[in-house]
Amino acid sequence: MIKEFMKLKGIVSEAPYVDCIIGECHFIARLDSGADISIVPRECVAEKILLNPITIRIGDGEIKHVWTIKVKISITELGTFTPEKGVLLTDDSKGLIGMDILNQCYIAMEGGVFILELR
Repeated sequence: MIKEFMKLKGIVSEAPYVDCIIGECHFIARLDSGADISIVPRECVAEKILLNPITIRIGDGEIKHVWTIKVKISITELGTFTPEKGVLLTDDSKGLIGMDILNQCYIAMEGGVFILELR
């Protein structure tokens, strides 16, 4: 279910990744407890149901106004989630699972083994 911590090209540090599916589109997503909202690849979202405009602060401190999109994200072997406030889109092929989904899960590290389970 959880890939071992990986260091992907262009990423500074290692992080845990999970396999995700939206419709027929498969992608990997980094688990990020520092992100409030999940981000999915734009190429995986066919039907764009706009939800709420939100204000976000990106990594470099810049403030942006963006729309969230309603989607169902299936995390392999864990379950399907539809974040209430929606998700953001990225042009990258990798996603990010933020606290909007992680809050619904049990997360633990035991002796270097990462455990993620649905509550």
